[in-house]
Amino acid sequence: MQPLTGSELRALRQLRRDNPHAAHVWMSERGAPVSAAGFRKMLARTATEARLEALAVHPHMLRHGCGYKLANDRIDTRTIQAYLGHANIQHTVRYTTLAADRFQGLWRD
Repeated sequence: MQPLTGSELRALRQLRRDNPHAAHVWMSERGAPVSAAGFRKMLARTATEARLEALAVHPHMLRHGCGYKLANDRIDTRTIQAYLGHANIQHTVRYTTLAADRFQGLWRD
C-alpha cells in the first residue's frame, strides 16, 4: 500500500478534471488500462532513452530503489521490512548495508 500525499491527491483530482471520461490513470494509446507487460516495455523504452540499457531495467528495480531510499533516509529496518512486505528480515537488510552514513552521528565528540 502506498500512502498518497496532498500534492499527489491534488494531481490525481486535476487529472480526473482534465480527463473526465478516462477510466484509468495509466492508459494505453487505445484507451485500455496499461498492462504489466506494457509497463515493462514503457520502462525499457525510458531506460533506453536515458542510455541505461546496459542495466536491463525492470519494474522490480523501482521497489529496490524505494528500499535504498528509505534506508539512506535512516528509516529503521523493521519499518522498511513492513513497508516492503518482506516476511524475512534478511530480504530487507540488503538495503541498509549500503547506507554509507549509517553510523554518522551515533556518538558525540
